[in-house]
Amino acid sequence: MKIHLLLEVERAPLSRIMQSLLFRYTQYFNRRYRLVGHLFQGRYKAIVCDKDAYLLELVRYIHLNPVRARLVKGPEDYVWTGHLSYLEEREEDLIDAGFVLAQFGDDRSTARRRYRRFVWEGIPGGHEKKYYQVKD
Repeated sequence: MKIHLLLEVERAPLSRIMQSLLFRYTQYFNRRYRLVGHLFQGRYKAIVCDKDAYLLELVRYIHLNPVRARLVKGPEDYVWTGHLSYLEEREEDLIDAGFVLAQFGDDRSTARRRYRRFVWEGIPGGHEKKYYQVKD
C-alpha cells in the first residue's frame, strides 16, 4: 500500500513531521488491532514541489490514483483522499484548499467547478514522467 501526502512545510523539518506521523499512526494501529511491531517498511520518499510548475498536476495525480487503480469510477467516490475538501466546505477539515482553488478563480463556486473539471480531464492521461525527473 502506498500513501501520497501533499504537505507544505514551514518551520518544522519534513523528516520530523514524517517521523511523528508514522510513529503515532503505528501506535494507533497496533493498539486498535492488538498488534506489536513495525507497520511501515523503509523510509518515506519526498519530491519537492514547485508551486508554479507542478502543484496542480500533483493534486490531480493524487486524487486520480484511486481511479487509475480501478478502485472507483470517479475521484468523488473515494473517501480516503482530500478531493471532496476541494469541492465542498467542510468543518474541521485538515486540508487548506484555498491556495489550490485560488488558481481556478476568485469566486469559490466557480473555482470548485473549474477544479473538478481539471481533475476529470486528467483521467485519460497516465503517469507523466516529466514531473518525476530528478534535478540537481
